[in-house]
This record gives sequence, C-alpha cells and structure tokens, in this order.
Amino acid sequence: MKFWQKIYVFTILVFLLIFHAASIMVIERSHNKMLEQEINNAMSQHMSIHTSVEAIIPILRIYDSIDYEKTVLTRIANEFIHKNSDQRVYLDIRDKTNRPVFSNINFPLPAQRNELDKLKENEIRYILRDIDQRTILFTSNLVNINHKPYVFTYMVDVTPVYQDRVDQYHFFFKVDLAACFLFMLIMFLVSRGLTQSIDRLNKTAQVIAQGGFSKGFS
Repeated sequence: MKFWQKIYVFTILVFLLIFHAASIMVIERSHNKMLEQEINNAMSQHMSIHTSVEAIIPILRIYDSIDYEKTVLTRIANEFIHKNSDQRVYLDIRDKTNRPVFSNINFPLPAQRNELDKLKENEIRYILRDIDQRTILFTSNLVNINHKPYVFTYMVDVTPVYQDRVDQYHFFFKVDLAACFLFMLIMFLVSRGLTQSIDRLNKTAQVIAQGGFSKGFS
C-alpha cells in the first residue's frame, strides 16, 4: 500500500469513528431528554389526579358508601380523560379485588405488574412497557378511601418518542452516506496531491545525493 493510500485510509477511519460516535451521542441524548420530559409530565399529571382524589376523601368518609365512592371516582376520571383526550392518555382505577372501577384502556394489561409489589400509600411508581407494538409509560399509586385500597394507574403512549429516535437514525444514515462520500473524495484529492509533492521532493533529493546537481535544479 502506497503512503498516500495509508494516509487516506487512516483519515477515513478516524473520521468515521468520530462522526458516528458524535452522532449517536447527540441522538441518544436528545431521546433521553424527550423521554425524561414525558416521564416528568406523566408524574405531574398523576399527582394532579391524586390531589383531586385526596380533596374529596373527607366527603367520601361522610357517606362511607362503596357505590358512591365508585361514582365519584368515575366522575373524576371521566373529567380528566375529557380534558386530555388528544394526548394518548389512559386511566385505570381498580379496587382491592382488582376489579375495574374505571378504565379507558384499549390494550390488555400485563398479568404481572412488578411496580405494584409492596406499593406504599401515596407513593407513585413508573415503568415503561412494550405492548402491541407500542411503548406505554405506566405510573401507579395506591390510595386508601375508607380503609379500602384503590390502585390508580395513569398511562401515556410514548411510542412517538421512540419513533422519533428511529427517524433520527434513518436521517443520520442518509447524511452519513453523503458526508462519507464527500469526505472520501476530498481526502483522496488532498492526500494524493500531498504525497505527489513529497514523492517529487524525494526523487529530487535522491538525484542530488547521487551527484545530479544540474538535473536536480533544472
């Protein structure tokens, strides 16, 4: 392999390594920030639901009726879903027997829900799950009303966040091909031109070393 070819190959490899590493870091950082924002928003929305429920607990204690409790909880859930109908959100409320008090989900809940294990009252936990080619963010908490536990699960479809990452990688590969081709062409011309000048100087030096002064300076 000629000297200019070695320079060419080495430069291309360094460029590819740096370009790919930097692009992946930018894409992943952007994805993580978007996902973190979705999680924070979901936790905030869940806290809003929790606050609304906490506000009516004193009234529910006065009536102390399961049917009334479920009616009030259903009303709160319907109002919340109506306000957020365009945001791919779901709400599921279940009693201690795991029977739904309210639910607008259109997908099956997993049989095993580890985030509910040893869930403490007023503690909110979250988990991401892949369900039916979608990625759903689950946030759950436990509320005791008249000594009866209710599990509130607020869910957000965050599939667009992951699809955005896929789209960014597709765009990156297209840019990568164009950038690599352009860089390879430029480096080919530059490295070839530099090494040709070096080769001419080497030949001139060899002629001078052999005593061909007139030829060397002609």
